[in-house]
Amino acid sequence: MSVPTVTIYGGSTSRNTGGRQFRVTEIVVHPNFDTDTIDNDISVLRVSTPFVPNTNIAPVPLVAADYSYPTGAIAYVAGWGRITMGNSPSSLSASLRAVNIPFVDDESCQRLWSNKDLTESMVCAGIKGRDACIGDSGGPLVVASPTNANVNLLAGIVSWGSSACGSEYPGVYTKINAPAVRKFLAPYV
Repeated sequence: MSVPTVTIYGGSTSRNTGGRQFRVTEIVVHPNFDTDTIDNDISVLRVSTPFVPNTNIAPVPLVAADYSYPTGAIAYVAGWGRITMGNSPSSLSASLRAVNIPFVDDESCQRLWSNKDLTESMVCAGIKGRDACIGDSGGPLVVASPTNANVNLLAGIVSWGSSACGSEYPGVYTKINAPAVRKFLAPYV
C-alpha cells in the first residue's frame, strides 16, 4: 500500500509532546481484511528507523496460540481516544488513558451484536461504562502473563464497537491468537 506522510510516536504518554517520531515507510494490510465485516482488522507498519527499547519503549509479547480468553478475565485497553462527544481534536484525550475490562463470551457478544457477524478473528471485551472509544482503534488490549504478572501480553487490537462508547455493547477486538492473524503476523514477529 502506498504510504502518505504518516508518522507514529513511541515513548510518551502525551498525545502532543515527547517521545520519538518514526516515519512509516510501508503499511501491510492483512490480505483477507474485509471492509464490510471488519474481519482480520490488522496491519503491520514498517518504519524508517527501528524502535530502540528503553524505559519508555518496549516490545509487547503476543499471547500464546492456546490462550483461551476466559470469560470475565481482566484485560487492559489503552489509547488517546475520545473522552467527550464530538469529532474535534479537543474531544480526544491529551494523555494516554487505560481501563480494565473483562472478556465477554462469544455467545453473549453475538447476541448483543445480533446485526453483525462476529468471526473467529474477533474477541469481545468491556462492560457498561468501560470500553475503548473512537480514536483508540489500533490500540492494545493486553493481559497479564499467566507465568509472570509483571509482564503484559498483547491479546487484541481495538477494532470496532458502539459509537456510544461505554454502552452495554462490548467492544470488539482483533484476536491476536486467531489462526489467520497469527499466520499474517508470523513473518514480522
